[in-house]
Amino acid sequence: MYVVCGSERFLVERAVRDLRQKYVDPAMEAFSLDIISEKEKDITRLINSVQMLPTFSASRLVLIYEPFFLKSAKAGSAEDEDSAAEAVEEIPGLDAAAEQLLFDSLTNIPDGVTAAFVLSKSPDKRKKFFKFLQKQAVIQEFESFKPWQTNDASEWLLRELRSRKVSVDKMTTDFLVEVCGVSRGALMNEAEKLLVYTADKNKLDLQDAQSMVGQGELDTYYLGEAIQQKNIPKIMGLTMSLYENNVSPQLLLGKITAQVRRLLQIKELQASGKYKEEIARIIGQHPYTVGITMGHLPKYTLAQLKNTFYELQNADYQLKTGQAAPADALICALTSLV
Repeated sequence: MYVVCGSERFLVERAVRDLRQKYVDPAMEAFSLDIISEKEKDITRLINSVQMLPTFSASRLVLIYEPFFLKSAKAGSAEDEDSAAEAVEEIPGLDAAAEQLLFDSLTNIPDGVTAAFVLSKSPDKRKKFFKFLQKQAVIQEFESFKPWQTNDASEWLLRELRSRKVSVDKMTTDFLVEVCGVSRGALMNEAEKLLVYTADKNKLDLQDAQSMVGQGELDTYYLGEAIQQKNIPKIMGLTMSLYENNVSPQLLLGKITAQVRRLLQIKELQASGKYKEEIARIIGQHPYTVGITMGHLPKYTLAQLKNTFYELQNADYQLKTGQAAPADALICALTSLV
């Protein structure tokens, strides 16, 4: 039994593909694969499926998508594990008899049958059913990178491409993160698209990437450069241009916050007496990139960067709570750079 879950859709989908490849004979898919959708809430249907022996195939896979008995009753309650670590909830919508039948059927799955519960978010870990699965199943949880985890995203893309025998360096993956964000799916889609058009299909360098990305993606990259250079008119112009071209305000804010956070991190390390090479090693960036950033840092004070970072966090809160229009929240936060 498996639980495949988390907000990182790219890795969740890949894990499901791996399960299908392992347990489903493509020639016998009609007999060796059963998919139970989110809309199907009949526990009897699930129990019958996991108890059905493989036919015309050595194995059989049952995929159960977004099972209601693993979800939170209230949005966000699954995240609050500390305050409810000891809580054990009954499965909503099931009486005691149905609940016991479900547990019994999953405890005694026939040989050759594999069940996998697939969720697009983290399950509610307080649920009685999840506590049962912790003892019975392999749990694979994949969370998205946070907007400020640009170096982690770049390192991940570097490892991913090299595992596919693609020659690539950190400066190139840093650039792709700058223009595409930290979504693993977006990063791999962009990298694969670029590799189709490069002369050498097993090599991707910075020049290729810069010459082939779209204008909107380049504008995002140029926005990062403008923030480094403290070019206020360009910062405001590119921000509004991207916003007016339907770039998500939340995504845009995340990119700006990641850039300011990087400036603040380098400024603090520099103030503590660290040299370029040490800073590059600590934050996981190329020394050349760090050197360029350090050349622009005298334009900012440490207090100003801290204040801007705070204002960006406040803008994020205002956007999420609807207290400010997206354009107003972005502009107000960016004025602290002046």
